[in-house]
Amino acid sequence: MNAFRIVLILLFSLGILVACSLPGAPSLASSGPEPASPGTVRITVKTKLDNGYYAPHNVLSLWVEDSSGKFVRTLGVWAYDRIYHLTTWIASQGSDTPDGVSAATMETYGTRSATWNLKDKSGAAVPNGTYFLRGEMADSNSQSETFSLPIHLATAADSGTLTARPGFASVSASFTPK
Repeated sequence: MNAFRIVLILLFSLGILVACSLPGAPSLASSGPEPASPGTVRITVKTKLDNGYYAPHNVLSLWVEDSSGKFVRTLGVWAYDRIYHLTTWIASQGSDTPDGVSAATMETYGTRSATWNLKDKSGAAVPNGTYFLRGEMADSNSQSETFSLPIHLATAADSGTLTARPGFASVSASFTPK
């Protein structure tokens, strides 16, 4: 028996954990999930009349959640005086203070776009996987319409669309890898 094996057996019998690496052996260390492939996600939303009290004035938020429903980051908020009516977005991120781009309440329905750089709210790159682009629009008091559109981040491009629904005439998104 060689000296290396005797030392390992002795240390093991004493309850001491030993980590060693042999040439060509796979590493047991994990560096965590792979960051997303470089690229961007572009989302375009067209809002429409939802017969709310404040119509045509409306507030809108766009954000990202991971596949488990955990908040990732805000992409845009078009709200000022009535931001507190975006109840789903506030519940997701835990605050009515935007962590992303914010603009005034929209005075009319229309098209809004946002781009996601594949980073979370702390600026860290997100891992590859499926994410949900979320949106909320309100033109009345705390009665909002929402959507959720999946987008898959990997090495290939991905896109998706949603058909018209209350509050939204259209929703489309695309992931473009670099």
